[in-house]
Amino acid sequence: MIKHCIAVMILSFLITMVKGQEKREEIEKLKEETLKEINYANEILRETQGRKDASLNDLSVISHLLEKRKELVNEMENELQEISWLISDNYGRIEQIEAQVKKIKENYAKIIVNAYKNRRKNYMAMYLLAAENMNQAYKRIRYIRIYNEYQRRQAERMAEMNNELRSRNDTLKIMYEEKERIISATNSENMKIREEAEQKNKIISDLEKREKELLNEIRNKETVAKRLENELAAIIEEERRKANNAILLETLTPEERLISDEFGKNKGKLPWPTEQGIVTGKYGEHAHPDYKSVTVRNGGIYISTIPGTEVNAIFKGVVSGVFSIPGENYTIIIRHGEYFTLYHNLINVKVSKGQEVETRQFIGNVYTDNKTRESVLYFQVWKEEERNDPEVWLSSDK
Repeated sequence: MIKHCIAVMILSFLITMVKGQEKREEIEKLKEETLKEINYANEILRETQGRKDASLNDLSVISHLLEKRKELVNEMENELQEISWLISDNYGRIEQIEAQVKKIKENYAKIIVNAYKNRRKNYMAMYLLAAENMNQAYKRIRYIRIYNEYQRRQAERMAEMNNELRSRNDTLKIMYEEKERIISATNSENMKIREEAEQKNKIISDLEKREKELLNEIRNKETVAKRLENELAAIIEEERRKANNAILLETLTPEERLISDEFGKNKGKLPWPTEQGIVTGKYGEHAHPDYKSVTVRNGGIYISTIPGTEVNAIFKGVVSGVFSIPGENYTIIIRHGEYFTLYHNLINVKVSKGQEVETRQFIGNVYTDNKTRESVLYFQVWKEEERNDPEVWLSSDK
């Protein structure tokens, strides 16, 4: 019975260790993803270092960096909590096993002492001689042998368990060292958060001195976005005109309807137009996160990247338009049945109107502004004439 209880405890301990390891691996994966975004944000900021004036985009990037840094600290604290729990659970289970080992050893010691005393007083011989017949004497001899063999195996098991406990204690030492490392790393990240918060406040202070200029910049972006939307509306209207003003869904060929259905079914799973990037302009009408008096209106999202970043079609379809409005770089519109995606601020365009494209096909590069050194893609998703939040359609994993 005791042996069974100990086996159950050890099995439970091992299961807990495995589950704890799985949880830590999950946290480690989250940390790796967060660190990847932090490093990318730093890479974007390095591209604009040394520039005379900070920009709203800089502010968005460093705000994103701070957000991710705080997420990293939270993940580290979760990992620290998990390790602390494992250490505590380990100690508790070790104490349980040690208590059982102690109890069995005490019982075994009593048996050894009694056996020694009985041997000296010939109790064993008397026990055998007291047998009523040879059959009973044989059974008594067999019982003594089995009992002694059981105690021998228990002693060996106790030795094995002690070795296991020593091994677990060594694991505890490693855990403590890992705990100290995480505490140190967390303190380091908190220090970086304070430094980056100061940097953010300095950017805000600098930008406040140029409020009128920044408001003009925001309004100019909105003007460009409106012109792009007008171009898209003209394309949709032309498609309708060809179909005698019917809604687009009714004009789709079987192949186009299939593409449209597949696009709709992949909501929240579509690949990003850039392999990496930070959303520095959210969809919709909302107050600027750091200038509450300023209202921002975005019909799409702005994705900040690094120079040379490639832009890919997020889904298969047909290029409905490739154009450039005065003072701006190229824009590509791709039709996916009743859906449309718009990619603005491109150079090195590799597709043309009427061309069929595949999912993740390279269509151009994000333009890098010579003055600001910023590389920002403007991206929209439409369902006929209805604008959609692109982030709702894109995968949570870049």
